[in-house]
Amino acid sequence: MQPDNCLNVWCHRVGIPFDPLCSSTLENLGFYQIAMMKKINVDKYLISALVKRWRPETNSFHLPVGEMTVTLQDVSCLWGLSIHGKQLIGKDDASWS
Repeated sequence: MQPDNCLNVWCHRVGIPFDPLCSSTLENLGFYQIAMMKKINVDKYLISALVKRWRPETNSFHLPVGEMTVTLQDVSCLWGLSIHGKQLIGKDDASWS
């Protein structure tokens, strides 16, 4: 049995399986670094605590120090994605085969 003060971290394998011929396209779109990710460490206690503080009516976390909203800039910083330039759009009914 693990003591309560120990971190319990799960390691998830992630990444996007892709053909090597698509590497340059992924780089141009800014998604190459995400496709190459090997793992993400997930702290289940942190996730549980954040879920309890989530308020869907305001789309924010209510913390003891105040309200916190995750912004597009936050996601850009964490994932290394560009938020500047033209948006990526396409048909959602396209055949992915």
